[in-house]
Amino acid sequence: MLRRINFISKIVIMLQTTWCSNYSFEEHSNAEELDLSNHNIFSFCGKITSLDQNIKYCKQLKKLNLNNNRLKELPEEMAELENLEVLSLENNQFTDLPPVILKLKNLKELRLSGNSLPLFFSQNLSSLDKLEILFLDSLRSVDKFSFVKIGELKSLKVLSLESNGIRELDESIGDLEYIKELDLESNGLITLPKEIGNLKNLEKLNLSWNQLIELPESMSQLENLKSLDLSRNLLESLPEGLGNIEHLKELILEGNTLTSSSFTGFNRCKKSLKRLDVSLNKLESFPKEICECLNLEELIMSDNSITSLPDEIGNLRKLKTLNLSDNGLASLNDNMRNLKDLRCLEISASNFDSFPDVILEFLELEELRLQRSNLTSVPDELGNLVKLKSLDLSYNKFKSFPSSIKNLKALTSLSLENNKISLIPEIFQD
Repeated sequence: MLRRINFISKIVIMLQTTWCSNYSFEEHSNAEELDLSNHNIFSFCGKITSLDQNIKYCKQLKKLNLNNNRLKELPEEMAELENLEVLSLENNQFTDLPPVILKLKNLKELRLSGNSLPLFFSQNLSSLDKLEILFLDSLRSVDKFSFVKIGELKSLKVLSLESNGIRELDESIGDLEYIKELDLESNGLITLPKEIGNLKNLEKLNLSWNQLIELPESMSQLENLKSLDLSRNLLESLPEGLGNIEHLKELILEGNTLTSSSFTGFNRCKKSLKRLDVSLNKLESFPKEICECLNLEELIMSDNSITSLPDEIGNLRKLKTLNLSDNGLASLNDNMRNLKDLRCLEISASNFDSFPDVILEFLELEELRLQRSNLTSVPDELGNLVKLKSLDLSYNKFKSFPSSIKNLKALTSLSLENNKISLIPEIFQD
């Protein structure tokens, strides 16, 4: 490891002083990793506009980073880098796929995001049969995208197509039978083809920041899916079968138009789900189906219209993080005392008549946020929450603060601004 660190240091020095003249790669022919991104050379010689053909001498090279330069082409001599496994060319000025890339037969990871490449060039990559990771974010926009040739990459496990203006996917998406992670964030997708249900090995799917109105029922066939991000779409309902994905651990639904009745189909995933985000929706009540997800560890339900909590919330005994802010809650349910493992509680922008006593039973609590909650007093028992590290009680109406604050030895962040405090506890007067 020490030899590699020394090499990288030497490369940086050489590039800073001699790249603009006639830099030679022969001296480092045994290097396995080379970083020529602008972070190393920008301040001395500007961004690289061409790559010297002598890079062919780095025959042991496995990883090459050329991100953030001004490259428009690559030398054909790169074909001699037979051991190259990772090639990163993000944020350059390629308008066509350099032909030499197709000769790098041992390539496992290719990153081409942020260039001016037409997205359809990806159809030419089928010869890279060892490719496992492919990033094609922010290329030239295309309305409809086909996976016909990409589907032939039997080793491909990760594919990212963020921010490409894709409005429609054709049925060939079903050819990605070996894919494990698929990222389609920030396109213009309105619908999904039913063939998406063919991706039996898919574990992570990101469809956030699109314009999806509904989802195909076939998504319930994604039997190995563990993480699904549907945030910032236009969804009004969920497929009934979505709850049948028994391995689903993370479901992000933030920023849609879902109502409380949208969760009636939660069935088998109740056992596996650990993180659920339904913030910024139109929930008018707390869906009791969520209370059956007994392994939930993180539940985010902020920015809805939930004014009360069901008794069944006490069933969520494994919760570590709970966010109910910006709902206008008038009280907390006493059954919440069962949430013994709670570490983070956020219930800001509530309408409490008094400080909720049940909070005082969360002895494992490390973070408590109660700003803008109409509080007129703070109980002395707050000092019993000795594991608190962060406490925010700003923008309330209390006039004094208990001296028991001195018991909170772990506290590193305390916010009390915009209250009516006239008497400062002695602990703050020194």
